[in-house]
Amino acid sequence: MKAVRIHEHGGVDKLRYEEAENPRISAPNEVIVKLRAASVNHIDIWVRLGATGIAIPMPHILGGDGAGVIFDVGGEGILCVFMYELWEKGWMGPMLNM
Repeated sequence: MKAVRIHEHGGVDKLRYEEAENPRISAPNEVIVKLRAASVNHIDIWVRLGATGIAIPMPHILGGDGAGVIFDVGGEGILCVFMYELWEKGWMGPMLNM
């Protein structure tokens, strides 16, 4: 798949449109959304600049907002996954993990 990624923090010159591995489910509370539309928001700019103070693994795919269909789910009985079915339309945005 193609993605806009950063390999280090900095300005817009650090953005790379390149080939990336397809995402894989790594936890039971995760879903994979096959995107039909994606965008960046102010949080993505802060991440690119390194202004969040949170260490993130690199390379990192930017794009905190998107819309598409549920392509894969991580497990059963988890609220996040239980609410969705495969191929259901949905959206995603940044959320706090509490």
